[in-house]
Amino acid sequence: MKKIMLLAAFVFILSGQLLYAQTKDLSGVVSSSEDGSTVPGASIMVKGTTLGTITDIDGNFNLKVPEGSKTLVVSFVGLKSVELPIGNQTTFKITLEPDIFGIDEVIISGVSSDTPRKKLSVSVGRISEKELKEVPASSAAGALQGKMAGVTVTASTGEPGSSSTILVRGATQLSGSQSPLIIVDGVQMQGTLADINVDDVESIEVVKGASASALYGSQAGNGVVVVTTKRGKGLGNGETLVTLRNEYGVNRVAGTYDLAQSHAFVLADDWQSTKSYTKFANVTYPTGYAGGSGELTGNPIIKADHYMDNPYALYHNHQEELYTGSDFYTNYVSIQNNNGSTNFLASFENYHSGGIVFDTNGYSRNSYRINIDHRISDKFSVSASNLFVKAKQNFPGGDSKYNGGIFFNLLLTSPDVDLLGDNPDGQPYDYVPDPWQATTTNPLYNLWKQQDNLERDRFLGSYTLNYNITSDLKFKADYSFESTSNVNTYFAPFDTYTTSSGSAIYSEGQYYKYSSKLFSERAQANLFYSKSLGDINVRAKASYLYENEEYQSFSATGYDFGVKKVPSFDAIKGNISATSYQSQIVANNVFGILYLDYKDKYIFDGMYRYDGSSLFGENERWQPYYRV
Repeated sequence: MKKIMLLAAFVFILSGQLLYAQTKDLSGVVSSSEDGSTVPGASIMVKGTTLGTITDIDGNFNLKVPEGSKTLVVSFVGLKSVELPIGNQTTFKITLEPDIFGIDEVIISGVSSDTPRKKLSVSVGRISEKELKEVPASSAAGALQGKMAGVTVTASTGEPGSSSTILVRGATQLSGSQSPLIIVDGVQMQGTLADINVDDVESIEVVKGASASALYGSQAGNGVVVVTTKRGKGLGNGETLVTLRNEYGVNRVAGTYDLAQSHAFVLADDWQSTKSYTKFANVTYPTGYAGGSGELTGNPIIKADHYMDNPYALYHNHQEELYTGSDFYTNYVSIQNNNGSTNFLASFENYHSGGIVFDTNGYSRNSYRINIDHRISDKFSVSASNLFVKAKQNFPGGDSKYNGGIFFNLLLTSPDVDLLGDNPDGQPYDYVPDPWQATTTNPLYNLWKQQDNLERDRFLGSYTLNYNITSDLKFKADYSFESTSNVNTYFAPFDTYTTSSGSAIYSEGQYYKYSSKLFSERAQANLFYSKSLGDINVRAKASYLYENEEYQSFSATGYDFGVKKVPSFDAIKGNISATSYQSQIVANNVFGILYLDYKDKYIFDGMYRYDGSSLFGENERWQPYYRV
C-alpha cells in the first residue's frame, strides 16, 4: 500500500513539473488611445480557451499560458477588441481604440449598417429579448402589442392563430392593405407573423418614418417590421446554452352579457305546472310536449302593458354552454452553442391554443428552426437561417364573421330554450330549439356538425456570404425565400340541417376546397464601406436587389351529396363550380446610402433608390425613391 502511495505521489509531482515546464508567464499593460490612460478591468483571454484574466487598477496584467498558445484577445466595453499574436513575446504594451459605436443600443434596420440609436437620423423603434421575455406571447405579432409607441396591434377576429393587424403610426391610406412590410432574418414575408415563434426572437425593430422606409422601396409604404432571431452569437467561446420552456393555462371568457330573464307575453293559467318549458296563453301544446321543436298551434300574445316582468319557467346559461373554454400550452426547447468559429441555434416548439368556443380545436403549431454562422477564415464567413412551420387551424363551424353568426343567434335565444336537446332524427343540439323564433338556429348544432379546417406549411430560408475585402471594405451576398402552401377544407354532410320557409330540412350538404401556393425569393449583393477620417465617421452602402414572387390558387365548391359521409367532390351529385388565379411579380432595384457624422454631433444621411417593377405601368416601369 505504501508503495502505491509513493508511486502516486511521484506521478503527481512529475505531472506538476511537466505542466510547469509547458507554461510561460505573460505580462503587460493596457491603455486607451484617446488620452493614453491605462484601462483597469480589461479582459485578457487566450483565444479558443476559457483561460484569462483582467487588468488591475493600473491597467497591468499577469497571465500564465500553455506553451504553444498563439493569440491573445483583449477587450473592454466601449473600446474595440484586438487580437495579438503571442509568438515568443512575453511582455505586451497594448493600446485599444475607441469604438465608434460606443455602448449604445445598435439599430440595423433602415440604415446602411449597424448604427447606435443616438446617431440615428431616422425613426426606428426596437424591442429587445429582455422585453419580450417579460410577458411571453404566442407569436411575434403578439409580442409587439403594447410595447412600442406608434405601433398598434389588434386581433382581427379573435380566433386562435388568426393574423393580427399591425398599424405603424395609424392608417396610411383610404383603401387597400394597411399592413407593414415584414422581414424575418432577411426574408420578406408575404404571410402572417402568427406562425413565428417568439421564443426564438432576439429583437424586433419597427421602421416608423417614411425616411427609413425608403430603404425598402415601394413595399414599405406602411412601415417595416424587422424580426431578428437568435443564433448563439452572444455566448462565450465553447459555451452551450440549453433552454426549456413549458407553459400551460386555460382559456376562459373574461365576462358575459347580462341578458333579460323575463318576458312580456301572457302566461297560461297553469304555467307553473311544467318546468321544462314556459307555457303561454293562446297556445295549444300537444300531449307529452316537453319543449323544443313540436307541432304547436296558436301564438303567444303580448301583455296589455307591454312590461317584460313575467318570469320564464326555467333558465339555461347559454353563454356557459357556448363558451366552454379550453387549454393552451407551449413546449419549447432550444440549444445554442459557440465554439469560436461556429455558432448556431437549433430549436423546436409545440404550441396549441383551443380558444373558448364549444367543439372548436383552435390553432396548433409545430416549428423547427436551425440558424448557423461559420467563420471560414478572417475574411470569409457564411450564415444560414432555416425555419419550417406546420400549422393547423380549426375554425368555428358554420360561423359567419360578417353578420354575427353563432354569437348573434346565442343572444337572440330565449333563456328557457334547451340547446342540448335532440333533433327529430336523433342528431344532438336541436337545430331550431325555440318554436317562436324559426330564424334563430342553435349555435351549438352548427359548431358540432360543420367542419372548417386550414392546414399551412411554411418554409423560410436565408443564406449569406460575407467577404471582408479590407478592414474598411466589405462585401455581402444574400439569398432568401419563403415557400407557403395552404389547404382549406369546409364540409357540411348530407344530413346537415338548414331552414326553408320556417322549417328545418336537410341541406344535402356542401363541400369546399381551397389551396394556394406562394413562392417568394430575393437575391441581393451589397458593398459596405466604413472608415473614421479624423473627426468624421463615414459609412456607405451600394446594393443591387432582385425580387420574384409567384402565387397560384385554386378553389372549388360542390352542393348536394349523392353519397353520404364521403367528403369528396366525387360524391357530389349537384353543381360543382371552380375558379383559379395566378400571378407573378418581378422587381429589380439598385440603391446607395451615404452616412456621415462629425464629432458625434452633426449627422448627414442620404439615400437614393431606383426600383423597376412589373407592377408599374409600361411607361412608368422604373421609379426613384430617396431621402436626405
